[in-house]
Amino acid sequence: MARILVVDDDPVIIRLYQIILKNAGYAAEIATTGEELLVAVNRLKPDVILLDVILPDCSGLDLCSQIKKNSELTGIKIILVSGMEIAPSQVAEGIAIGADDYLTKPFDPKELMARINNCLKLKLVEEELRDKNRELKDLSNHLQNVREEERKFLARAVNEEVGKLMTVYKMDIDWFHPNLPVYDEYTGRTISHDLK
Repeated sequence: MARILVVDDDPVIIRLYQIILKNAGYAAEIATTGEELLVAVNRLKPDVILLDVILPDCSGLDLCSQIKKNSELTGIKIILVSGMEIAPSQVAEGIAIGADDYLTKPFDPKELMARINNCLKLKLVEEELRDKNRELKDLSNHLQNVREEERKFLARAVNEEVGKLMTVYKMDIDWFHPNLPVYDEYTGRTISHDLK
């Protein structure tokens, strides 16, 4: 079951979230301050956070940014929720700091669940993609190791063949040396050796 963390300081809104999520088959964990959120997010590692933009102790935007920058919390989806009409520039700011969606209160329960379900689908796809990337990285490392072993094997094989050829050439030179004609520098004549 998906873990949903609701962060809001309004008891009526919290109760509304609980009813909607319960009807959809989800259990909601609750935090009413930014401090509670930070404790809960590290303890629960929720799939989705419904985060009010204005909390009594801090800004929801700052908390969103803090969570998104934490590599240990990768993959958590955050839906920013505002009790007032949101200007497009505010939506853009929220998305720029890492929010995955934006919602305005009052909201329709179907819209809320559609946004949560979209975040859960996106989270699942991202997890699958991260797993595939890990597999590809492992495969790439394996192929690199295989290539290195092949290179070492070929280097040894070439070295052995060169060694054998050098031995044959040395044997041929040792045999030919006494049997080849020699040029005499003093007389300017070629002297032949008797072949044995």
